Amino acid sequence: MIEKAKIVQWILRDEYLKRSGISAGVWNGWTHRHLKRGVHFQIIGHQTLVHVRNLEEWIRTYKSTTKPKYFKEEINEKKPPKYDQVCTPARIRISEQEKL
Repeated sequence: MIEKAKIVQWILRDEYLKRSGISAGVWNGWTHRHLKRGVHFQIIGHQTLVHVRNLEEWIRTYKSTTKPKYFKEEINEKKPPKYDQVCTPARIRISEQEKL
């Protein structure tokens, strides 16, 4: 008996890249850094198969280890004072002499 609406788990890499819009360069980076052979993908002969469910789960739960270039940590922190606003003992002495 054939199961109704059986979900396809493994598809060819090129087909997955076409459907998802992920570039081949991004895929290569992910396979070298993050994805595990046998869990997220499998190579059989000269064909790379992608396990759709496991890869989609990884994409949903992946937390980036790098921060975007536009990200600023010091958004809520005070800015450091400007040089003119810093009171060093030498600057205080100079300003006292100017008053005389």
